[in-house]
Amino acid sequence: MRQELPWESAPDVSRLADHWEASFPAETASREGLVSTLEKLRLRGFVLGVVTNGRDRIQQPKIDSLGIRSLLSTLIISEVVGFEKPDARIFKRSLDELGCAECDAWFVGDHPKNDILGAVAAGLQSIWLRGVHAWPVGLPPPQRQIDRLCDVLEIVRGPEGGGN
Repeated sequence: MRQELPWESAPDVSRLADHWEASFPAETASREGLVSTLEKLRLRGFVLGVVTNGRDRIQQPKIDSLGIRSLLSTLIISEVVGFEKPDARIFKRSLDELGCAECDAWFVGDHPKNDILGAVAAGLQSIWLRGVHAWPVGLPPPQRQIDRLCDVLEIVRGPEGGGN
């Protein structure tokens, strides 16, 4: 940013980083239908959580900016727990906090390696949200793929219909 923008006087890197950390979380944009999809999943009996890589100082305000904290039963942030996706331990930690068995859990994510392959390796059922990261050439495509968050409602049924 220091090199690309037309500054009158370019700020030092630490000042720019501080500004980024203070401003970036509030600019987090949700996918269309995020809140309504989470609300419908909760009505179906799902317990919900977020597993995210990143720093607590950034991720906490992003969750607040998205307006979803009240819908979550757990929030697992890699910096806080000491390991990050695709490490199976971060997925296991979320399952422990949710009181959910691997075989009953669904994980929706947009990153092929960190989210989908990580969740599958940890024993969870996964759904790839297309549109952010390309699926790696040479890997078999994921079994379940969606283009919109609300499409997850067509795949999962809820505790009474199988799956948590």
